[in-house]
Amino acid sequence: MTNATVQGVTIGASGSPPRVLATMNQDGSRRWIDPRPSYGRYWRRRRVVAYSLIALFTALPWVRISGEPALLLDWGARRFTVLGRTFLPTDTLLLALLFLIVFVTVFLVTAVFGRAWCGWGCPQTVYMEFVFRPIERLLSGRRGRGAGGGAVGVGVGGGGFVGSSAARALKLVIFAGISFVLANTFLAYFVGTDRLVEWVVRSPASHPWEFALVLAVTGAMLFDFGYFREQTCMVACPYGRFQSVLLDQSSMIVAYDEARGEPRGRGRGLRRGGGCGASGCGVGSGQCAGSGHGAEPVHGAACAVAGSPAAEQLGGRLGALLGDANGRGASAGDAPAALGDCVDCTMCVQVCPTGIDIRNGLQMECVHCTQCIDACDAVMARVGRPPGLIRYSSQRALRGGPATLVSARVLAYGVVLAALVAGFLLALSTRGGADLMVLRTRGAPFVIPGPGLVGNTVQVRLTNRSGERARFTLRASGTPGAALRGAEEPVTLEPGERRTLSGMIVVPDGALEAGRSSVTVEVLDQAGRVLRSRRAAVVGPVASAAQTPPASTGAKP
Repeated sequence: MTNATVQGVTIGASGSPPRVLATMNQDGSRRWIDPRPSYGRYWRRRRVVAYSLIALFTALPWVRISGEPALLLDWGARRFTVLGRTFLPTDTLLLALLFLIVFVTVFLVTAVFGRAWCGWGCPQTVYMEFVFRPIERLLSGRRGRGAGGGAVGVGVGGGGFVGSSAARALKLVIFAGISFVLANTFLAYFVGTDRLVEWVVRSPASHPWEFALVLAVTGAMLFDFGYFREQTCMVACPYGRFQSVLLDQSSMIVAYDEARGEPRGRGRGLRRGGGCGASGCGVGSGQCAGSGHGAEPVHGAACAVAGSPAAEQLGGRLGALLGDANGRGASAGDAPAALGDCVDCTMCVQVCPTGIDIRNGLQMECVHCTQCIDACDAVMARVGRPPGLIRYSSQRALRGGPATLVSARVLAYGVVLAALVAGFLLALSTRGGADLMVLRTRGAPFVIPGPGLVGNTVQVRLTNRSGERARFTLRASGTPGAALRGAEEPVTLEPGERRTLSGMIVVPDGALEAGRSSVTVEVLDQAGRVLRSRRAAVVGPVASAAQTPPASTGAKP
């Protein structure tokens, strides 16, 4: 429970100073977070989104578009496939535009919706809150104890099997199994499903390094979801630190309405607007006969007047909270204070997966999971106050300004994003069905293949970018008399296949100027259309040396 002030009285961790991090104790040790779940309207919506995303994350590597994976980032082969389109390292412009589109999209979404990705779509949040934590709560026999709970895995409560050492061992086994599945799913995005299936069906002895990679990723997953947990969002992930420059006053955030909630307190006196709002509350009468007070302590904390049935039933603990700064109990003659709607129940802190107090304002650790909204709305319903004390809003709207999501920054991001997408689509449409690279071979810079000729040996890398089997032809042009020898025969390639051909670019020695010339190597389809061309420099002897041809075909200038 975090520190809070109720009518000048500091309550919380024995008056300890404010924390630097919600997950760190004053001595620097780990402060474990064991959040209570709050099953409100936003949680139900997040559950639908989360399980839909889990299905998408699992199925996406297996989906094929025109015979290519929907998403494959094969760093080893330097092939990147997105929505069936394969990009190679030679696609420098396309890759640069694609990465810029991703970054600007992140900027735009954050500027409009805040950290909606963190709370609703990030795999860290999705798997942690909707896979691992539910299993842990089931086996530990508890619903969570809020920030400052015991170490993860130390179950409390629940007799018999639940909460026992056997249950904790079973939880570890289940976590390891889920981590193994997640590791295979994660690797499918980088090695492809075909290679992954080959790893699975074959004995680990036949591919020990690949098996070690799977185990290493499994261990990393188990460490992350079993131990590191919210620290990934607060320490490892840089996104939260970027929000200070990505957000503006119009960005939608999860925020506490300070003007409505303050001064917070459990309460001597009536709420602004009269009473606590519970059914039967005697507004302005100095008494409260709310029907819910006897069974629901929150009502008593919300509207307790000395001598009322609620104060008597809540007993000494609530009496201490209702006392003044010297710890004395409230007397019947005390004047009611005009408190805000916040009853200081700290439920918003207890349900937070990062352990922060949203009432302290916008914080880097907040992932906008909306658990505090659901918890606070439930408390407001119990005390008869309107929901929305904690809600989706913007800093400008909380100060009474217009509630708009469009700002100058958002418009600028939108214009830049539209320009990048247009440029990407234009470059993609003009890419053609083949890719070509011309590389000079090592060794002699030139040879003399015949009288009056100069040749340079080259390697030509040809890639079929079309989605079907295709036949290509190479030729040299741009210089009169230029020819490509050794690679002039038609080449048939399967979709996505790459082949390296060795050949020689030959030009007349009269085409050389100061020992250099330039030739264009073209790749043509079966209809004779030029799909791609590359410029290649040809070197040879200078004019004085060209008058006397060298005796050896490997002569150097």
